[in-house]
Amino acid sequence: MEVRDNKIEIHEKIQFEYNKAVIMEASFDLMNEITQVLKDNAHIKKVGIEGHTDSDGADAYNLKLSDGRAKAVMDYLIEHGIDKARLTAKGFGETKPLVPNDNDEGKATNRRVEFNILEQDITQKKVEIDHTGKEKVVEEKKAPPSLAKPKPDAEPAPSKSDKPADPAKK
Repeated sequence: MEVRDNKIEIHEKIQFEYNKAVIMEASFDLMNEITQVLKDNAHIKKVGIEGHTDSDGADAYNLKLSDGRAKAVMDYLIEHGIDKARLTAKGFGETKPLVPNDNDEGKATNRRVEFNILEQDITQKKVEIDHTGKEKVVEEKKAPPSLAKPKPDAEPAPSKSDKPADPAKK
């Protein structure tokens, strides 16, 4: 797990019961790690939990399922001590695939939960190092919250191989 400037990146999947917004017990250790990361990083003021699905099934069903799963993750974090004011949850269904949904591996990649940092404190420190190599903080400043919001990831331009959305599917 890595805390980056605009997201908390988890390197394994949160597992859910099939076609349900219920976190499987096998993912409780991972969920506890995520909880601890949020507790240890109080400078992270707001996290957006995003649920995503593959393209199997109806669009409306996938949207509802992904939303329920994102909210289940949020509920778990709240139940384990994270302040509700620090969290938002939203499902995006199949609308934001990372890769094409044309094989099982691609579909598995697209089924995910993401943790985007929406707001955080930024601290700048000036330190002096004495002759023994010890650091001494000379000055510490916090950036105002308006400067502490990470910039959203830029949307990549569509490539020529991207096909237009099927209007019959919407």
